Amino acid sequence: MQKPKRQRKVAPRSIKEQVKKKAKPIKKQSRKTEPVRYQSFKLRKKIKVDNSGIPSTLRLFVRSVRFLVRHPREIFGLAVVYGILYVLLSRIVADVDLEELRAFIAEGFGEAPDTFAVTAILGGILLGQTGSSIDEAGAVYNVVLAIIYSLSLIWTIRRLEAGKSFQIRDAFYKGMAPLIPFIIILLIISIQLLPFAIGSAIYSVVVATNVAVGPERFVFASLWFATGLLSAYLLTTSIPSLYVVTLPDMRPLQALRATKRIIEHRRWFVFRRIFGLLAVLVAIFAAVLLGVVYVAPRYAFLVIDFFAIMSLPVIHIYLYKLYRALI
Repeated sequence: MQKPKRQRKVAPRSIKEQVKKKAKPIKKQSRKTEPVRYQSFKLRKKIKVDNSGIPSTLRLFVRSVRFLVRHPREIFGLAVVYGILYVLLSRIVADVDLEELRAFIAEGFGEAPDTFAVTAILGGILLGQTGSSIDEAGAVYNVVLAIIYSLSLIWTIRRLEAGKSFQIRDAFYKGMAPLIPFIIILLIISIQLLPFAIGSAIYSVVVATNVAVGPERFVFASLWFATGLLSAYLLTTSIPSLYVVTLPDMRPLQALRATKRIIEHRRWFVFRRIFGLLAVLVAIFAAVLLGVVYVAPRYAFLVIDFFAIMSLPVIHIYLYKLYRALI
């Protein structure tokens, strides 16, 4: 039998030699690297935001009205409570005879007065009289009642969307839980409106004092428009935050950050929907008010009060559905 070959004992290599053998050659990176700014721009350019799930302004408004019609007991129950408190605490009846005022305006046009112009002037005077007749105490009551009414509406809308039953009193008891965070978001909204208010004040002073004429006035008007766009850009985040902050254990800053992530790359769509709602409400209000002033001026103040009470539910339903569409 052959003897097994003896294995030669190899002297152990040094640690440096072992490392050199195992180490792989490192490829040198080229110095011509792409700048970070350009790379981030390329990434942003590739992002595609799907806005197909966001309904148009008209569809959102129609859905809001349908929601209001499907749940009349809950929504109108809250409106009745708010209306009673509004009449008792903040409503001031303007002492104006609209029939006599319309006849006086018609006399100023001569023998053939323009009916539409008379109606428009009377409607403007009516709105001015309504706004100026509210004192400081009435304004404070209006703000407090609007906050309470809004919180109860948001709580009710969320419960109705979930298909849960409840009592109307629960909306006022349980819906007031996020009162402080809701007020903080409202304060942030008031701060975001400051650029528009400052631009409006500057333009009003310029027009009243005739400091700027012609092209100079156009410059101040452009400044006012720019400040308005800045406020609108900021409000696209804070307005949906009103509905995020009413969730349980939600803080105002958390709500603002969450809303910012939701509407990222979609601010223009949110702005268009919010501005579209304001345009639709103003058009409906102007048409109804002018029709009532033309037919029966004595009921014009009642129409203004009814619109003030019932427009808030439509606004909150619309904005809540917009917020849900963004998620």
